[in-house]
Amino acid sequence: MRMLDEIWNNFAKSPDAIAIETAERVVTYSELLSRIEFYRNYFTKEGLVAGDRVLLSLKRDLEMHAVAIALFSMGVTYIPIAKGSSKSRIENIGDKVAARWMVGNDWSWKIDAGTPTSLEVVERRNIRPTSLPDQLAYIMFTSGSTGDPKGVMISRSAMESFLYAMIERLNIDAKIRMLANTELSFDVSVPEIYLPFIVGGSVVFADEVTQNNLNMLPVLLTKCNLAQATPSLWSLLIESGWTPNNNQVLVAGGEALSISLARQLCLARSAWNFYGPTEATVWASSWKIKDSSPRVLLGSPLNNSEFHLLPLDNDEFELGISGACLADGYVADTIATDASFVNLEGLRVYRTGDIVSRHEDGSLEWLRRRDSLVKVRGHRISTLEVKNAVEESTGITGCAVDVVGSAGSASQLIAYITTNSRFENIKFLENEIKNSIPPYMIPDRWIEVEYFPLNRNGKCDLRRLRQEHFDCTTGSFNHIDSLEAENRSIRNVVLDGFAHVLPVTAGNVSRDFRSLGVTSSQLMIVSALISQDLALSIPVGALLSAGSIAASVEYVENLNSIKKEED
Repeated sequence: MRMLDEIWNNFAKSPDAIAIETAERVVTYSELLSRIEFYRNYFTKEGLVAGDRVLLSLKRDLEMHAVAIALFSMGVTYIPIAKGSSKSRIENIGDKVAARWMVGNDWSWKIDAGTPTSLEVVERRNIRPTSLPDQLAYIMFTSGSTGDPKGVMISRSAMESFLYAMIERLNIDAKIRMLANTELSFDVSVPEIYLPFIVGGSVVFADEVTQNNLNMLPVLLTKCNLAQATPSLWSLLIESGWTPNNNQVLVAGGEALSISLARQLCLARSAWNFYGPTEATVWASSWKIKDSSPRVLLGSPLNNSEFHLLPLDNDEFELGISGACLADGYVADTIATDASFVNLEGLRVYRTGDIVSRHEDGSLEWLRRRDSLVKVRGHRISTLEVKNAVEESTGITGCAVDVVGSAGSASQLIAYITTNSRFENIKFLENEIKNSIPPYMIPDRWIEVEYFPLNRNGKCDLRRLRQEHFDCTTGSFNHIDSLEAENRSIRNVVLDGFAHVLPVTAGNVSRDFRSLGVTSSQLMIVSALISQDLALSIPVGALLSAGSIAASVEYVENLNSIKKEED
């Protein structure tokens, strides 16, 4: 296959060139090849063959690239597991894909044997990958609009066609130094794993520590000339003081991009809005952002994709996609596959569920989803899947799920619930639902209501719920915070910092960050804001350890007192 030939040619041609660079060390092409060979030989010795399926549960370190490339070069299909997934969810995915193995950083588990194995040293053999049939490269699980997670099957040829289409669109060559900051369970990680090595470039790798540190990540970005991220992350970086430079190509994608953020990214050499569902292999189109544009557009399809406009009412369209980019379908789900991948005048077309408008010049603008899928902090989430999980829990008689806030870091997943006498508390509820949905799908906020208002069609009226409980002008919930602290100036600074990423109310100041859905990325911006306002150094780890808003207030007050004593 062309991409493997070019990768291995670059291994041979430039053994001493930098393949991967972190904040602390570099890995050469020859060193990376050595690790790839180690894993290829080990997996071969253990009996893995082309066509086998392997669950990947990897920590974010330098072995990630070597394991993924080794499996791909062997024709083995990998299925990334989202960090924090419950045992039952992993088992469900393993059963659905008929996985033979599960692989971690220094261990593997042969599922049919039920025994773990340590990765051991095996004889090194420099075996160049041979030509393999067009099997599956990976299966990526996403939320489905029906409420059941879907495993999107991407073939080796679809993945290769996408990578070369992206190389062509951005005119990427051996000078590329691409940021790798995405979890394997996001398909956006695919170009970060493979693309630089196809052209003989390098990866600038953000490990788990750097990935969640708004002081370290901007430093790593200075080493890159290509980086892709969600609008949420770009917004966090800019608000923390980072600015793009004119040597960089920046890609925003994975969720809606506001025109104001788009214009801020224009400080880079070039900035792009990329669009694409997982079913179209990562990205399907791109638009080069123009500072003068009044709106964000989808742009033109990549050279492996074609757009189709399926008419709806009011001059709106559902977007369809065809081409070499398309997934093979959903694993073990022919009904969902047949519903989403349809025949249109002899072409196989994927119905995206995205509603777009067409302007007079033919340009397309994304408007909204047609189904229950939403984007929160870059995650594709089915509100129906969340609703189903909540309603199956003890004491819950009904649930409605909504997203409030603007696109980007302020967006929050909200669950309105009705309960009966069997309901215990939110912590108990969250412990129950985490067995059926991953952590990023647990609502940021819970609101208990007496009943659900209905619209004229007899359905739950989310608009009315939103109006009753959320102030769209201030971006906050209609509740008054009653947290008490002796030092109100310190208290207010800390609360203001947290208010930047979540509603600060009397009901959540003592709740654990995990129950509120607070992420490390959000805590990074809180840390930066508090540190700047109080002239203190507030480590993100300290806020994580504090575990709640109230405990964070106490920590900052104590730190400020110590500083005053030292002064």
